[in-house]
Amino acid sequence: MSKITRSNALVLSPNKAAKAKLIVIEGPDGAGKSTLQRGLAVKLAAEGIDVVQSREPTNGPHGTALRQAALSKRLAPEQELELLLQDRRTHVADVIAPALARGAWVILDRYYFSTIAYQGAAGLNLAMLQAVNEAFAPTPDVLLLLDLPVQESL
Repeated sequence: MSKITRSNALVLSPNKAAKAKLIVIEGPDGAGKSTLQRGLAVKLAAEGIDVVQSREPTNGPHGTALRQAALSKRLAPEQELELLLQDRRTHVADVIAPALARGAWVILDRYYFSTIAYQGAAGLNLAMLQAVNEAFAPTPDVLLLLDLPVQESL
């Protein structure tokens, strides 16, 4: 993993007139995605930015169905994908798009990159996964990938 230096660091310079931003945080479970999301939201809000925090899968009916299924049995990759896409479509329509339209900065704990990783690892075509998501889901302005070994993240 490369170190962050002044020359390769991403600097977010928020101001009240800043246009809406979609920021996505990805990484393994326990890597600190939610902690980073909260800290970033606090910092942006202190700068006067309207901030919306959310996560995927959501607590909506499709995200809940996905988590419940994971507790009892593993679904086929195609079934998981369908639940994830339904959850994301609702999330985009009800939360992400309206927040961006009003100028808010949206910070997500997981997004379609996780779908590509997990369903791709389960054998689904990576290009298809990216295309089906990007057909309706806004592309993030910033993707923060927390890259650390699983044994360090838990």
